[in-house]
Amino acid sequence: MPRYFFHVTHKRRELDPEGYELPDEHAAWKEATVTAGQILQGLHGKLTPDREWRIEVVDESRNTLYVLRIMPRSERKPWLSWRIHRAVLVKEPQRDDDERSQKHH
Repeated sequence: MPRYFFHVTHKRRELDPEGYELPDEHAAWKEATVTAGQILQGLHGKLTPDREWRIEVVDESRNTLYVLRIMPRSERKPWLSWRIHRAVLVKEPQRDDDERSQKHH
């Protein structure tokens, strides 16, 4: 059976050195969601605003398969999230050089 690793980041990154043998990626996803719920419940309110919490599911070849992210943010800084959101909205897709040269001719 393949082995999957569950790396958790909160105040620091904690690597899963042993992992779990699971039948497939679907089982790894399910394990990640259950584990995330248990860890978050165990934090007892210690989640820090503006600091990401995440769990990464990694396979034996060190490929990241899934990332569950929680990003608590303070509503006292709504301008910060607006700027980030706006930058993503106005970003134009990149065009290759052929398309650019056709528009200029």
